[in-house]
Amino acid sequence: MPAQGLVGFYRKHRAALLLTALGLVLRLFMLGSRSLWFDEAATLYLSRSPLAQIIPAVTALEENPPLHYLLMHVWTFFFSDPVLGLRLFSALCGTAALLVFILFCEKTAPKESLFAGYLGACSSFWIHFSQDGRIYALLLLLALAGGALLFSLKERWRTIPALAYAVLAAAGLYTHNFFILLLLAHLVYLALFYRGRYSEARPWLILYGAVLILYSPWLLHLRAQVRLLSTASVLRQPLNLRQLGSVTGTMLFDTSFLSFAHEPWTLAIGFIGLALASAGLFSMRNRLKADDLTVFCLVQWAVPLLGLRLAEFLVHRALTQARYLIFISPFLYLWLALTVSRLGRAAAVLRAVLAAVMAVGLIGYFAGGRYVDPRLKGLSEWIRQDPDKRDPIIYLDPFYYLPMRHYYLPERAHYLVGPRADIANWDAMPGYKPYLTEKVLLQLKRCVVVDPRHLLSDQRAGVASGRQIFQGLSSPGRSP
Repeated sequence: MPAQGLVGFYRKHRAALLLTALGLVLRLFMLGSRSLWFDEAATLYLSRSPLAQIIPAVTALEENPPLHYLLMHVWTFFFSDPVLGLRLFSALCGTAALLVFILFCEKTAPKESLFAGYLGACSSFWIHFSQDGRIYALLLLLALAGGALLFSLKERWRTIPALAYAVLAAAGLYTHNFFILLLLAHLVYLALFYRGRYSEARPWLILYGAVLILYSPWLLHLRAQVRLLSTASVLRQPLNLRQLGSVTGTMLFDTSFLSFAHEPWTLAIGFIGLALASAGLFSMRNRLKADDLTVFCLVQWAVPLLGLRLAEFLVHRALTQARYLIFISPFLYLWLALTVSRLGRAAAVLRAVLAAVMAVGLIGYFAGGRYVDPRLKGLSEWIRQDPDKRDPIIYLDPFYYLPMRHYYLPERAHYLVGPRADIANWDAMPGYKPYLTEKVLLQLKRCVVVDPRHLLSDQRAGVASGRQIFQGLSSPGRSP
C-alpha cells in the first residue's frame, strides 16, 4: 500500500488502530509471568511431537481437532523458549481478532464502534485467552473473520471472499469442535435473511458443501475422540440458568485466577449483563428485521447456546465452559453497546458502569495472574537441589505433572499417585506409564513429593519414601 494510502487508512480508522494498539499492549503485558499450566503443557507436548504422530496423539489425548497443534509444531520451531512461542501466537491472534472486531463494528454500527471496541480491547476474558498457549485466541479470530465475511457476503456475493469464508469455516472446524455451533448460527441467520428467496441462497449451499468436504477427513477421528472422552473427568457444568450467568459474567469480568472471589462476583455481573441484554431486546422488539445487525448479534449469541443445551440433553453429559464459547462473546459486547445507545438519558451512565466493570475485571485478572500462581519455576529449582538426581518425583495431584515433566524438569522421572486418574488418557502418552501401582510405590526408598493440596503435610513439596506416601494417603478420608 503506498504511503499516501497508509495515511488515508490511518485517518479513516484512527480509533480502531489506537484501540488495537492498546489491546496489543495489554495482551503482551505479563505475557510470560505465569507458570505453564496443565492444558498449555498438553499443547506443548503435542506440538513438539514428531509431525506424523501429532494427529494420532491429538485423537487419543485431546477433545479438539489438530489445526492449532500443527501450527504450533512449525511456529515454536523459531523460539528458543517454546512457551513464549505458544503465548505470543495467542497474543497476536487475539490482537488480530480485536482489529477485525473493531473494523466490523465501524462498518456495521459506527456510532457504537468506539464503545464496543473499548469492551473488546479491555476484556479480561479476551486478554486471558490471548495470553494462554491454547486454541482459544485462534478460535476467536476465525469466528470473527468468518462472521464479518458472512455479513458482507449476504449483501453482495463475491467469489474470492466466499472462498475465504469456506477456508475460515473449515479452519474453525479443525480448531475446535464447538465451531459447528457457530456455523449453525450462520445457517439460521441466512435462513432468516433469505426467507422466501431460497433460489438466491443456492451459492451458500454449495459453499457449505465445500466446507463439509474439507472437514470430512476428520470425522472418523472425531468419532474416536467422542468415544474416548465420553468417560473423561473434566471441569464442565451443565448449561442451566446459573451456568448461563457464569458464562456471561466471565465474558465481562474474568478474574479466574482469583478463585476465592471469582464465583459470586461473576454470577452477579453475569445476571446484570443478561438483564441489560434482555432490556435491549425488549426495547428493539418492534424494529427487528432479518437484515438488521441486532438480529445478527442475537442469532450468533442464542443459537450456539440452544445448540449446546440440546447436545447436552442428547448425550446426557455436561459440556459447558465459558472458554468453549469464546466465539459468541463479540456479539455480547456489540449487543450491549447497541443496547446502551438506545436507552436515552441512561446511556452515558450505563457506559460508564460497563467501562468500570471491564476495567476492574482487567485489574483483577492481572492481579490474580501475579499473586495466584504455583510458581513452578521456583519449585523446579528447589527440586534440582536434591543431591540424588535419580530420586523420582511423585505428584499427589495431576495438575503440575505435565508442566514439570515436559518443560521445567524434563530430565527427571515423574510419576503420579492419588485421585483423578481419569483426567487424561495417560496410557496414550509414549514412554513410561505415569501412574504407579501400590506394589511399585511401596518399593520406593526415597522420592521427591509434590503435594499442592497438602494431603501429606503443610508443605507443597518434600522428601518421603513410597511407604510413607502410601500410609499417608491411606489414612481416613484419603485414597492412594
